[in-house]
Amino acid sequence: MILRSGTRLRSYSESSNSTRTSLDEPSDEESQNSDDCLESYHQTTPKRPEISRSRDESFQSAESTSSSFGPRFELGTVDIPTKVTEVLEKKLGPTDNINGYVYVISHPNEPDMFKVGYSKSTRVRLASHKKCYAGFNIIVKKLMPHAHRMEKAIHAEFLNEHMEMNEICSQCNRSRHQEWLRVDKETLLESYWKWYRFAKTEPYTQEHTLRQRIDLPLPADSALRKGNPDKSSSSRKSTPKGGHKSARKSSSPSPPAPDSPLASRSIRADEPVGVVSSLLGKLGLS
Repeated sequence: MILRSGTRLRSYSESSNSTRTSLDEPSDEESQNSDDCLESYHQTTPKRPEISRSRDESFQSAESTSSSFGPRFELGTVDIPTKVTEVLEKKLGPTDNINGYVYVISHPNEPDMFKVGYSKSTRVRLASHKKCYAGFNIIVKKLMPHAHRMEKAIHAEFLNEHMEMNEICSQCNRSRHQEWLRVDKETLLESYWKWYRFAKTEPYTQEHTLRQRIDLPLPADSALRKGNPDKSSSSRKSTPKGGHKSARKSSSPSPPAPDSPLASRSIRADEPVGVVSSLLGKLGLS
């Protein structure tokens, strides 16, 4: 029995070793068949698409590209000096008369597109922009007086560069964003700091109106102001209301000619009233 058991165990061991060897080291014919199968699999099986974009990058969809934007106005048709002057001269409203932040952010995909906005709290406002424009950069944000009015002044200065979306934004489903400007970054920042300095000069009165005698930054023009005192006074001096200087007749009587009898005629104290009145009438003094 022992020999039989040993024989059986030895046979099992040999059989196991033989089986394990055949699995670990396939024959040349088996290897060739396996390689042919793998090559055929790779040739006929489509590749799985690679997913490399992050969640934030997925928000940068078609509406965030410049191809989805177009000019808001016909380029070059807006009278910029007049428009900026009108914005400044308008009486301050409740929103215009408080301090706030004016900020500039860059477009996530276009280096020459920027958004200028106003908010009392940039944390809340900028968080809302992330829904539509994830990946934007904050160029500048500054607390200033009359922030809402200064934002409007910047918008007016670059009206010819305004861009708006061609369709409703698919991220917020509310609007065609209109406050994107296609402009050089340095040019925009020069304008930003110019209006920041102007806001610091207290340009508005306690009655919320623009001060009469104040230098307006370009492209605004003081000569275009409706209430310009210098312009109105100079026009009154140079041109009468009727249109020309010769239009108004003089109220002063012309003196009599030297050879006229009236020039040497004297009025006596005992002259009758009728004679005196007649003489005064002839002299133009009645």
